[in-house]
Amino acid sequence: MTWTKRAEIKTDRKDILNYIRLQDEFHDYRIGNLEFSGKKARITVEEYFSNVPVAKSAGKIWDFAFEDVSRFKITADCVVGFFVLEVVEGEEPEELIFELNNGTISVVSSKILLGIPS
Repeated sequence: MTWTKRAEIKTDRKDILNYIRLQDEFHDYRIGNLEFSGKKARITVEEYFSNVPVAKSAGKIWDFAFEDVSRFKITADCVVGFFVLEVVEGEEPEELIFELNNGTISVVSSKILLGIPS
């Protein structure tokens, strides 16, 4: 997987939510990787360039790391890629929702880190 250097790793939930808003909720980016193992989850969001070969379509990569996960739920139609409509705060406390073109990923966790590419 292509990787980009981290300019910063955010750990404050409010700061992360503000950053997501500044990034237009990652609209039209894509989910690159999903991992879930017990109390930990990791989701990467990739900048996406259309009209280029698939191998060259990824740009910078943001890395969401969740710890002390109490709920991880995915509903998706896997026929097409997971393109992001928006990443938003959920209605439940400590919930972050990745709204996709073909479903959702919902994560409830007490700790979140966001790796920001340089």
